[in-house]
Amino acid sequence: MATLNTGCVSLYHEIIGEPAHPPVLLISGLGGMGRSRGPQIERFAEKYRLILPDQRGTGRSTRAQEGYTTGQLAAHLASLVRHLGLGPRALRRLVDGRCHRG
Repeated sequence: MATLNTGCVSLYHEIIGEPAHPPVLLISGLGGMGRSRGPQIERFAEKYRLILPDQRGTGRSTRAQEGYTTGQLAAHLASLVRHLGLGPRALRRLVDGRCHRG
């Protein structure tokens, strides 16, 4: 459990899984929290090192005064990836109830 200060928010995140496993950043849509994936977390953690961020303004991340655009959310997540020294090989996002691979 840790936070990254991006300059305008503190982005809370958890890392679960073995360090030797490939990293996967699990993003829970606009305004989502990292733990919202429920039982998927344990299952994915068997093979992957999971990074579970709380989006800005949700969960344990702080609120931003300048708004919540998808561009801002993406910039904070990119900062987190750089901070952790990761280059996620897989990205999962849940959009409108469908799982997409990107």
